[in-house]
Amino acid sequence: MRLMLTCLICGAAALVISCQRGPAVTAPLAPVLPTDRLLYDDQTGFRDSVMMVVMDPATWGAVWRRANENQASVPQIPAVDFRTHMVLVVGAGRMRPGDQIRVDSLGVRGNAFIAVVRITEECQPFPADVYPLEIVKAPRDAREVLFDIRRIRGPQCRSSGGAGLHSTGVSRSEARKAVPRPTE
Repeated sequence: MRLMLTCLICGAAALVISCQRGPAVTAPLAPVLPTDRLLYDDQTGFRDSVMMVVMDPATWGAVWRRANENQASVPQIPAVDFRTHMVLVVGAGRMRPGDQIRVDSLGVRGNAFIAVVRITEECQPFPADVYPLEIVKAPRDAREVLFDIRRIRGPQCRSSGGAGLHSTGVSRSEARKAVPRPTE
């Protein structure tokens, strides 16, 4: 009888302990360091929305030239060791002055490498066009790259909740797969 009671108590304790584990803890995404931001510009050769992964020097050279084709002289291309790094190119297409696109953070979720991209849309009706583009360096990863796009309204935008209230909350979030990588 004592053996049966001991087995029952041990079994119940093991069940309670295993149920308290909960879901697996995932590491937080890491912010993009300023040293990994290779370019930010509003007047580049990329006029359409783009989410691209660059894995080789030849493609990197072509992307850099296109990104800087509106400059009087093309700046020297930043060195990237493609054995250990890849380059992410994000562009928002045609927007208004003050609008921005930024790669906020990077990391792994499940079987995918995630890049969180924040597009901030200001509400100033300035009559001009800009084409925001950011290029960042990231640790090379063999997983599929997904862009988690988060659109927010800038601090100058008034919410519909009343006079003087501002909204910087996420207005829309979506995920996009990267364009196919060039073969090496």
